[in-house]
Amino acid sequence: MSYNLTDQEVKMIAAMAYGENRGQGDSAITHTISSAYNRIGKNEWRNKTVPEILQGGYYAVSDTSKNTGYADAMSGKFKSKEDENEYKRAFIKAAAMNRGTLQPTDTQFYFKQSEINKLIKNKAFDFSKVEEGEPFNTKNGKFRTFHYK
Repeated sequence: MSYNLTDQEVKMIAAMAYGENRGQGDSAITHTISSAYNRIGKNEWRNKTVPEILQGGYYAVSDTSKNTGYADAMSGKFKSKEDENEYKRAFIKAAAMNRGTLQPTDTQFYFKQSEINKLIKNKAFDFSKVEEGEPFNTKNGKFRTFHYK
């Protein structure tokens, strides 16, 4: 499946993934990019643009005061060559998913257990509507993934 996004939309998805998961490894980047592609045109995101999906669902985009990775990637001004190369790896994955040469995982949401506990306690997410997918590990801990049934 290809998505036919614009170059700017692919750049935004790659920048979001870089901002969300800098230094966290290949699996984290893949699941994060997949979650964005898996939201396009589906469920509550059916009539949303890529910028609206990213702004409403990812800390790296919605809270750039604490997380500068997204802004750094969008501006092309990185703190180091290593950061720039990490963004480029995310961009290559995002572009490959856009073309359909890299298949996304089934991830639509990903949370740490502490986030899941808060969401359940605050009744902020209906876990009865989703199925659990393949988890992934980062330097910051294990993330559980979910997708709509």
